[in-house]
Amino acid sequence: GKYGNALSFDGVNDYVNIPANSSVGNLTSNLTISAWVFLNDITGVRTIWETAESPSSNLGLSFKVIDGRLWLATKGVIVYFSLTATVPTGVWVHVAAVLDSGFDATFFVDGVQKDTITHTVGGNANTTQATFIGAATDNGTTPVRYWMNGRIDNVRIYNRSLTPAEIQSDMNTAVGAADTQAPTAP
Repeated sequence: GKYGNALSFDGVNDYVNIPANSSVGNLTSNLTISAWVFLNDITGVRTIWETAESPSSNLGLSFKVIDGRLWLATKGVIVYFSLTATVPTGVWVHVAAVLDSGFDATFFVDGVQKDTITHTVGGNANTTQATFIGAATDNGTTPVRYWMNGRIDNVRIYNRSLTPAEIQSDMNTAVGAADTQAPTAP
């Protein structure tokens, strides 16, 4: 991993399932997601993190790499955000997405702000379903597509918008060491 051990995904059927949890699934319009990723390929869709859609309400949040570009989608009122700069393969890259209350999404690659995308509508990501690292779901319970092909390390999810300085601090501090230095995660 980037710091210690990482999760390794084969691009076929590997994933981490975080059971339904009100702390993880109860994300509103202010949030930050970050992780270190090592992509083996960028063909198609590679999921970093996803809160599953609630079948009855279509709520959730997805953070992916699609054809080499970072992508964030809230699924309450479907709003897609896409980064124009590409994410390289074969090296560790720190990626982060910040969504603020105005539904502006700001993307960071290796601690550097790359894009801010503004939308006039949005929806929260509240869901009572599971969260997945490395795969996406159609039904809220079973990962079925968009498998990660590579490694993921130091995933962080916040229920607020982090500043650029806080993102850089997270990037330079392992998760275990960050407990006393970084902002409190939900």
